[in-house]
Amino acid sequence: MQSAVPCSGEITGRRMSAAIFEKSSDAFGQILKNNSIPNSKQFGIFNTSNFPLEISTHHTSFQKKYARIKTEDKNWKGDLQSHLKSLLNVLIEIDSPRFPSYSSGMTFNLQNTHELVDSILEYKTRLSNIIRNADSMLNIVVCGFIAQATFIHLLKIKRSIPFGKPEKRTLFGKEVNIIFVNHPANRSGIWSFKKDMIS
Repeated sequence: MQSAVPCSGEITGRRMSAAIFEKSSDAFGQILKNNSIPNSKQFGIFNTSNFPLEISTHHTSFQKKYARIKTEDKNWKGDLQSHLKSLLNVLIEIDSPRFPSYSSGMTFNLQNTHELVDSILEYKTRLSNIIRNADSMLNIVVCGFIAQATFIHLLKIKRSIPFGKPEKRTLFGKEVNIIFVNHPANRSGIWSFKKDMIS
C-alpha cells in the first residue's frame, strides 16, 4: 500500500515473484514496475477492486456495499465451494433490485443484475480493454475467493472453473486460459500457483 504498487509487499509480492521468477527475492509488483527481469513484461496485475477494501474512511456508500465482501471472506470455514458461494451471495444481494434504480447520477437496468457491482468497480471495462488489446492468448490467474466470486458474478460464468487447472474460455470475443488459485497472502504460507500452469 505504501509503495502504491500492487503486489509489492514482503509476503504477497515476494511469494509471487519466487513462484514466477524462481530465484528473485524482489516483490512481483516492483519487478513489473521496473522491468528488472527479462520477460517480466509478459506479466501484469489486475486488481479486482479499484479501491482498497480495508480502508473504509473514504469509501462512498456504494463502495461500502462491495467492501462487505472482505468481512465475509474472513469468515472462511475451510469448504472451498460453500465459501465461494457465500461471497457470491454478497454480490447478488448488492445487485438485487431492492436497491434504488437511480442514485448518484447512475442509472441501473434492473432487468440485468450485476450492474451495481460493475459500476462500483468498473470491472468489465478494465478487463475487456486488457483482453481485447492483447497480442497473444492470455493466461488469467484469478487469486483468492473475492477475486473469483467477482469474476464469476460479473462475467456471468455458468459452468464451474476447476481450482488449480487451466480452463479455456472465450471472454470478450477472445480465447483465454483461466486459472483459479488461492491468494498469495494465504496464511498457510503456500501459494497454489505453479509456473507450469501457464506454460
